[in-house]
Amino acid sequence: GTPVNRGFSRWLRSAVLHPLPINVLLAWKCFLRAKLYKRKRGISRLAVVDPKVLVVTDEKPIQSSDDLQRPFRVGRDVVKGRVLIATRDLEVGEILFTEKALVAGSWHSHRCIECHEVHSSSSCSKVRIKYPSDVSSNMKKIESWLAKLDNIDELDRARSLIKALNLCRHNPAVLEQILQCTTVNMDGCRKCIARIQRSDTARAIIPSGISAEQAAAVLSALNTNSHELGEW
Repeated sequence: GTPVNRGFSRWLRSAVLHPLPINVLLAWKCFLRAKLYKRKRGISRLAVVDPKVLVVTDEKPIQSSDDLQRPFRVGRDVVKGRVLIATRDLEVGEILFTEKALVAGSWHSHRCIECHEVHSSSSCSKVRIKYPSDVSSNMKKIESWLAKLDNIDELDRARSLIKALNLCRHNPAVLEQILQCTTVNMDGCRKCIARIQRSDTARAIIPSGISAEQAAAVLSALNTNSHELGEW
């Protein structure tokens, strides 16, 4: 892609979801609302487009690498919702802020779902430790089957769903945070979860304490708030 795409993806290289209200998605929205221009000196920079439609709010600022020189503030766009507004020119490839993704999954089948090394997911010791035996022993089969379902469609999305539900299994607070995320296409996600529940093997990914409606909301939140960035 363009130099901007390459520079931006240096700090976001995977499918990303964070359950907090303000997250990496904001930087992506800001990026989409930016245009590349060149000053007379020939230096490529970013500038925010259409500032008239942006209204500054009292949203809690995001932690940056240098709070005293934070290069953005949080505002609200009448069409796009909450966005980041650049407070100065942004250099191409500049890191605005970083955070750890809640879940991330590679779309390469030769990589493990958990450690991302080149071996089968079912053979990984970390998978056997972190997942129930009926999931870990069939992980390769489960993730491959899920990747073919409507509303999942890809291996990285299948892996993100498996990992997110497993996090919810061990930490109910994660589920509560995910359920606060924006969701779309719930009807399609409900149908997808219903198919998973009918599968003798794949249904094991849904924890016993999570309802079908909650599982559908987790899938929908992943589809709505995560991004495929970089070759990973």
